[in-house]
This record gives sequence, C-alpha cells and structure tokens, in this order.
Amino acid sequence: MPLETLATIDYDLTANKIERNQLLYSLDVSLVMILVLPLSMIGASWGMLVFNKPSCMPSLIGIMLLFGIIIKNSVLLIDLA
Repeated sequence: MPLETLATIDYDLTANKIERNQLLYSLDVSLVMILVLPLSMIGASWGMLVFNKPSCMPSLIGIMLLFGIIIKNSVLLIDLA
C-alpha cells in the first residue's frame, strides 16, 4: 500500500476515536446534569424548610447560582477523572 493510503487510514481511525470520546464525554456531562440538579434542588428545598426560610426571589436566585456552581464543579471533575 502506498504511504499516503496508510496515513489516510490512520487519520480516519484517529478522527473516529476522537468522535467516540466526544460522544462519551457529552453523555457523561448530560447524565451528571440529569442526576445532580434534582438532588441539589431537593437539598436546597430541605435546607430552606429546616431553617424556616421563606421561598422568595433572592433565595430562588441563590438556588440558580447553586445550580451553576454544581454543574461547573461536576464538569471539572469529569474532565480531570
């Protein structure tokens, strides 16, 4: 086989491996979001009930900020694992 053909085959296999890794990465991140966000909502609601805090607009904004921090940290954990 000519050298160019071998290089093309190697490039195709490498590109295919990268695409599969990106697909698995996106599935990992999606599963983490699906699992972690409801759990954090349950925890935030439970904490507000335990400490008898009202469910007002500032507390809901705080929960939204909590979602952002949790997603950022979980994506970092997936990247470094």
